[in-house]
Amino acid sequence: MNSNVTFNQGDIIMMNFDPTKGHEQHGYRPALVVSSDDFNVMCGGVIKVVAITSNEKDFPLHIEIPAGLPIHGRVELDHERSIDSRSKDRECKYVCSVPSEFLDEILQKLGLTYKKSH
Repeated sequence: MNSNVTFNQGDIIMMNFDPTKGHEQHGYRPALVVSSDDFNVMCGGVIKVVAITSNEKDFPLHIEIPAGLPIHGRVELDHERSIDSRSKDRECKYVCSVPSEFLDEILQKLGLTYKKSH
């Protein structure tokens, strides 16, 4: 287990998304940690992430990663999930952190998915 590793909001990690069902992102791929640091500590390693894809398909909820980072592609806001980052099977590894301004944009847009509908 990766019991000594704590990931922070804004970190890009590599992780194993399997097992999955249907149209969920799968395989070993990058993801952006979107849950708050307090949530990550309180939940004992359970974190909320959004998948990152190299697919160039234009979609309003796919936001391009800023240039200059070791990971390229788009954050898929429609592919958010909670994972146990301390599970050995998830194979989570830190890659880098995104700029604060980019994280603010992601969190603002992600927040719209939780806006009350009625």
